[in-house]
Parts: sequence; structure tokens; C-alpha cells
Amino acid sequence: MARACSVCRHAKRHDIEADLRGGASYRDISRRHNLSKDAVARHRAHHMSRHSETGLTAAIEITRLLTEAERSPSWNSSLLKTRQARRFVEELLVLNLTVPLSRQT
Repeated sequence: MARACSVCRHAKRHDIEADLRGGASYRDISRRHNLSKDAVARHRAHHMSRHSETGLTAAIEITRLLTEAERSPSWNSSLLKTRQARRFVEELLVLNLTVPLSRQT
């Protein structure tokens, strides 16, 4: 029988996940919460969504704005739509909703 995830059962699970979203290293998190580095990595890979509902909504909005910018008859309107899309991308980066490439393996 498979063992339950030690991070999922941990009393500070939400803090651990916040640390992961914030970019803290697996080693630092594991030391701080008395977990193995591998358990933290497995939890990140298998039990945390790589996209939040907010992130998916923003991605849809960004795509819509960029499509409108491409189809816009005036450069002024295109520029405004592109700026709106940039703000959404910056917001996503601030919220750290994506997994850094170095953490995906």
C-alpha cells in the first residue's frame, strides 16, 4: 500500500506550499519543516497544481487581448491592448504562478 505524502499530512502544509510558490529551495524548506528534500520535490511535482484558477483566467485574458491587438485596425488600439496584456503577464510573475524551469526536474 502506498504511503501518504508527508507534506500533505504536515501541519504546516500551507506554509510549505507558500514557500514553494515563493521560490525557496527544496533543501531550505525540508530543513525548516523537518522533511526530506525528496518528499518536498515529490509533493511539488505531484500534489501542487502548476496553474491556479487565477493564472488560467489571466492566461485566457492575455490571449484575448493579444488577439484583439493583432486584429485592431489602428496602431493606437493595438498598443493599448498590448500594454494590458503586459500588465497581466507582470501580475502572473508577481504571483509566481508558474514553476521555475530549474524546479521542473
